[in-house]
Amino acid sequence: MEETKLKDLPINEQIKAPKVMVIDADGTKMGEISTQTALERAKSQGLDLVMVSPNATPQVCKIMDYGKYKFDLQKKQKDSKKASKNLEMKQIKLSMKISEGDLEYRAKQVLKFAEKGYKVKVYIEKSRGRAQIYDGKGLDILRKFAEMVSSEYRIEKEPSFGVYDVNMILTVMTKKEKELKNAKTENE
Repeated sequence: MEETKLKDLPINEQIKAPKVMVIDADGTKMGEISTQTALERAKSQGLDLVMVSPNATPQVCKIMDYGKYKFDLQKKQKDSKKASKNLEMKQIKLSMKISEGDLEYRAKQVLKFAEKGYKVKVYIEKSRGRAQIYDGKGLDILRKFAEMVSSEYRIEKEPSFGVYDVNMILTVMTKKEKELKNAKTENE
């Protein structure tokens, strides 16, 4: 029922079927009755008759407050959008020749992403030609970067060689993880 789009649901007089299967507001099945009788019952309760299953035989209608139903459905969609935001991932590109100041600047950028709950993929493009012998330096740079942002992020995917780059993925720490980390540092 929640997957159905709001504008697809016929309500009250929009229902054209002569007989429908009716479910009352409290969830009890009233059986197959005429659409007119079902409409009268819904109006007597101050509610709407909403067709929830137009493809069934006979079509299934439910007596409910349609305005409240629309509001709840929109709220669920909004909440699911918020939850999906955590799945978004930002990317930060570093280089083998990055200076200390630039590295600190990028770390500040990533810490701003933490406030919004983004995951971060940090990568360094692989070197070409003779410079490939320095690819190990890329792992060191990524580890150093991870230490710089360790107050807000934990490493989800360790620094590793990909096909075209050296990369790692950082995830925002939960409050519990931060508390555990702080407790460990106090004990040391």
